[in-house]
Amino acid sequence: MPSLKGVMTDSESTKLAEYMYSDYGKEPQKVEEKKAVLSEEDKKSAQLVKANEALFNKYCSSCHTTVIGVNESGGELTNVYEAPYAKDVIHKLKAETKTKEAFITFVKEYINEPNKRKSLYGKKAIKDFGLMPSLKGAMTDSEATGLAEYLYNKYDK
Repeated sequence: MPSLKGVMTDSESTKLAEYMYSDYGKEPQKVEEKKAVLSEEDKKSAQLVKANEALFNKYCSSCHTTVIGVNESGGELTNVYEAPYAKDVIHKLKAETKTKEAFITFVKEYINEPNKRKSLYGKKAIKDFGLMPSLKGAMTDSEATGLAEYLYNKYDK
């Protein structure tokens, strides 16, 4: 951990330490756990979301990260992702397609046959990241639809 010397006054660091250790030695409070009862429909929906998330993790997340970060190497900051940030792609695609149906259709077509003309990003992004590899044959039509729906719902705003 980097030094925080000079960041806080002695009195501020004392107050912080007192706050952090104020519960030391006390019994933790017991919290009553309530178990949620899910309907069969809710269980199936949760399983479907999990399956679609697994598809995203398997086929998309290694390039389209869901967390923006940088990797410090040799004093230089470099991007740690290999394609545009997932949230940005989804928001841009939603703005372009306008409806959920058009979004799903675009995603299904693009993951099977990506090309520069259909790309939402300009020449710089394609130069920086390259064109997305085709996933044709990697998923069934139903899986591709599920993945597209998952992406549509992932970032609601």
